[in-house]
Amino acid sequence: MNIDKDVGTEAVTGRKSSIAGTALQLNTTDTPAQRGVLVKADSANTVDLYVGDAATITADAADATDGWPLAPGEAVLIPIDNLNKIYAVTGGTSSKAWYLVQ
Repeated sequence: MNIDKDVGTEAVTGRKSSIAGTALQLNTTDTPAQRGVLVKADSANTVDLYVGDAATITADAADATDGWPLAPGEAVLIPIDNLNKIYAVTGGTSSKAWYLVQ
């Protein structure tokens, strides 16, 4: 992949550590996205990471509130207009997520 050609020079990358039993924003800073945000669960995570668009998402606790599950190493492209609208949570074990804002 050619980052400059495929996602542009305006791409923002980063990570969020210490994600556990309480949903956390991946980034609290206003970070606009043109195409969306690619979120990847760190391959060293020992539990699934759940991502969603609200601070009320849960990790495999209730059908109505569960986020999208990502096994360690899995990724999902979320078509959203700002990074600060994405939250992540786990079942309690501290985990890490990586992101690429496109």
